[in-house]
Amino acid sequence: MKIERTKTSAWFCMLGLGISIVIPEIGKCAEPLKQEKTIETYRVEIDDVITITVLNHPEFSLVAQVLPDGTITFPILGKLTVVGRTREQISNEIATGLKNKKQLVKPYVTINVTQRALREITILGAVRGAGKLPLKDNWTVLDALGAAGGVGSGTGSTDRYEFYSAQLFRDAQVIPLDLAKVYANDPVQNIALKNGDKIYIVVKPRDQITVTVIGEVANGRGGTIELPKDKSILTILNDLGGVTEAAALSKATLLRNGTIIKLDLRGFKKGKIENTILLEGGDVLTIPRLEDRYKINGVVSRPGELYYPDDRKLTLFDVLTQAGIPPTGAELKKVSLTRFEKGISTTQKHDIDKMLKGDRSQDVEIQPGDEIFVPASDPNKRKLGIQDYFGILGAVSGLLFFFRR
Repeated sequence: MKIERTKTSAWFCMLGLGISIVIPEIGKCAEPLKQEKTIETYRVEIDDVITITVLNHPEFSLVAQVLPDGTITFPILGKLTVVGRTREQISNEIATGLKNKKQLVKPYVTINVTQRALREITILGAVRGAGKLPLKDNWTVLDALGAAGGVGSGTGSTDRYEFYSAQLFRDAQVIPLDLAKVYANDPVQNIALKNGDKIYIVVKPRDQITVTVIGEVANGRGGTIELPKDKSILTILNDLGGVTEAAALSKATLLRNGTIIKLDLRGFKKGKIENTILLEGGDVLTIPRLEDRYKINGVVSRPGELYYPDDRKLTLFDVLTQAGIPPTGAELKKVSLTRFEKGISTTQKHDIDKMLKGDRSQDVEIQPGDEIFVPASDPNKRKLGIQDYFGILGAVSGLLFFFRR
């Protein structure tokens, strides 16, 4: 039989088990269409209703509801465990069983889940939408939290997941959950849910999510505040407004679970604390007061005993600048520095006028316990300034005007 080939004609040819269309212009068979096999993920659960069909053998076909023990009863084969198995796994077991029992030579078995059992989970506690939720296929803890509106209370959710504790109750098990890892989609913590699971979320006690700071804090009282996200001492001190001038940063301490940890926070004012530790809930941070001091008296705006900082060295120029020397009335050429060492006091004079003109030899380092005195200038030796001359000229002009009258 001869087949006519035209421009519009095509014929079929067999390639293995597939059927391909032959295009005349090409003159050969095209590749057969490939059908990808989908992987079934659904697994039968208790109370599901399944229909079992054995092709051409209605005597072996039946509809069965999965019993609480996870089984069904099948003719000839008896009880079969089906819970947690896919449809393909169940059909293969039945077909194999019928062959082994010599009931059928080549049985073709299909399984359909005609009615799925009510599947739900419960989520309670600090979530926006607490209660029962219908469990969807392949749901994880993160999916359930999303369906419940997220962690939080009232109308708002939160991303401070470390402030919450969560547990998953499954049958007789209690599984702790780390919500921070759940929201990071950690495969260990973001557990696949099962029917009947219960998730319970609560806010941790306040002493587990706060840090207390006492001592020389800028706001004058310190306080108890939430643990910062980065758990940094630098952050929490900045949140409280910093520290006072009397803060002994090198002698700070951290009380944690009854243990005192010594800290050196002298880099705080430069915005960088070296070799410090991260804070934990319940920590108590103490910033003590400085013990070292120095004195400055005489013709200055702020005389008295002042704290000597432990995060830097002071020089005579630093001290005089902070004390505020008035523009007139001070004898800057005779500023004295008295130092006490081993019960002996020594006093040196320093010419601040020279220092201001660039003579750095006059600017010495101040030590704790030093006393600085800025004397007043002698009014009898005071030179007339330009304002004094203008005053005298004004007075003379007034007298001349009076006598001319």
